[in-house]
Amino acid sequence: MKSLTACLLLLFVFAVHSEEQPIVKMQTNFGQIVLKLNPEKAPKTVNNFIRYAQDGFYDGTLFHRLIKNFIIQGGGYTQDYEKKEPTYAPIPNESDNGLKNLSGTIAMARNMYEPNSATSHFFFNIEDNASLNYQQEEWGYTVFGRVIKGMNVINKMKNVKTGVKAHLKKQVPERPIIIEKVIVENAPVRQTVEIVEAKAIESETQKKVSLPKEITSKTTNSLSERLPPDPPSEPDKREPLPE
Repeated sequence: MKSLTACLLLLFVFAVHSEEQPIVKMQTNFGQIVLKLNPEKAPKTVNNFIRYAQDGFYDGTLFHRLIKNFIIQGGGYTQDYEKKEPTYAPIPNESDNGLKNLSGTIAMARNMYEPNSATSHFFFNIEDNASLNYQQEEWGYTVFGRVIKGMNVINKMKNVKTGVKAHLKKQVPERPIIIEKVIVENAPVRQTVEIVEAKAIESETQKKVSLPKEITSKTTNSLSERLPPDPPSEPDKREPLPE
């Protein structure tokens, strides 16, 4: 137990020194896309995306919406076109961070009527989409990273024909575009701390283990966010972009 506590404290100490921008390798059946995330500009959004990625939530899911000359969206449908319910509470909108919805950026989808409703769904901008940016106190769609390798993969994706699949509306790729695996590199150490702490509490609860006060309270707050919201609506409109 002493070694576990020491390990947690060591990770906690080094958390504040992690300054590298996280790199995400997204393997798809069309090829690999490599992303660089921006936790400085969009800390809550990046943390949220990393949690879902490290949980394996995105593995085996589809890009379920492709709107020509606009976006390609994924992050919440299985290969059977069934919706995956989010496992964390919605996050605050950070679209006023100065990052723009330019071609090759990644941003969060959300309910068009509620700015603070983003959960697991994300999209790639395949054109410059100024209409999705924060404008004069009107919330937009939060950009939290950009593609640094694999735009050729996205360019192949955007040329896939679309139609209707199962209960989903139009703009569904007729050829399935599958996210096979998402791997995060250089993740902020604080993210690792949350996972390690959660596992420690789950495995040691029956032994009545007492962790340091600052770590215990931090973990409790992290775990309390696992409150799945009601499924957002999905109106059939091009703009603003719905989840």
